[in-house]
Formats: sequence, structure tokens, C-alpha cells
Amino acid sequence: MKNKKLIKLAGKAIGVKVKFAEDGYPFFYDETFYHFWNPLEDDGDALRLALALDISVCVYHDCSQPKPWLRVEDSEGNWVFVDPDKFGKCKFSATRRAIVEAAAFIGSRK
Repeated sequence: MKNKKLIKLAGKAIGVKVKFAEDGYPFFYDETFYHFWNPLEDDGDALRLALALDISVCVYHDCSQPKPWLRVEDSEGNWVFVDPDKFGKCKFSATRRAIVEAAAFIGSRK
């Protein structure tokens, strides 16, 4: 799924309508001011998204794999596995991506 669609669905999951500025950066408006919001790139946005949706993140160790995977699970038991190597070998990027994918799944059901 494309990043813009993931971000829009993640926003939908927490009840905000995400739009994109001319430069492509996502934001939403909450009756007082605009919030630039990109949980795919910002650790704080990703953490707030995870907390808002009761998403948990853990490192999953599989003896058959040389490196651990990330497992992200929502409060209903839906989960996403992410191989950290898949997203540029950056654990932080992979974790943010997994959180957004889980949130997008929740948003797609609303």
C-alpha cells in the first residue's frame, strides 16, 4: 500500500482527516490549529498513534531467522510482522512502518 494511503487510513483510525500540503507533507486540523503529522517519519507521531489505538510493539525472535522481526499487535489481536531489513535496515523506521500498517488496517475497517 502506498504511504499516502497508509497515513490517511491511520488517521481515520484515530478519527482525524489527514490532508497533504503542497509539498506532500501530511497534516490534520483539530478546530484550533493545523498539526503536521507523519507517523512514518516521526517517532513521536508513531508512538502517539500506537498509544491512541492500544497497539503493542515487540521484538519477535524466531530461531530459524538470523535477525529478530518486529511484531505489532492491536487490542483485537490483529498483528503485522515486519522484517527490519525490508525497510532500510533501520529498526526505528521498520517499527514506525509496522505501527502505521497496523493502524491503517484498523482504519480500513471503520
